[in-house]
Amino acid sequence: CAVKIPGLGHRLWLVYTQGGGEEFILLTNLPVRKFSAALRVLRLYGWRWGVEELFRDMNEELGFQKIMVRTLRSINKLLEIALLVYIFAFSLLKKMGPLLAMLLELGGKLGLKGKSEDTIGRTLKGLSLLFIQCARSP
Repeated sequence: CAVKIPGLGHRLWLVYTQGGGEEFILLTNLPVRKFSAALRVLRLYGWRWGVEELFRDMNEELGFQKIMVRTLRSINKLLEIALLVYIFAFSLLKKMGPLLAMLLELGGKLGLKGKSEDTIGRTLKGLSLLFIQCARSP
């Protein structure tokens, strides 16, 4: 349904859905006049969540917020490297196997309540610790 907020110069649309025991109410500036448009908004929201997780993992596990480079070219190179590492960790997470189990354990999978989920962040943390150990070895 369309929503008009006083003082806001344009119309917004409300999209509501429920499933899996959860409810979502989204407010969007994309016109939603048909069911297919509502599905599109939900799909876009799902993609956005993935992007948010990507940047959270890059900041927390790859230290991206502490970059020391200043030029746009250097920042782009660093971002490309970080994305390659992220894609590598993602592919490891999807393939599973003994290496992944070791990386997840290194990354903090301790069997604790709330820490049992296999995540890209834990895979990245495990990779980071493995690289540090390799660098310290003679």
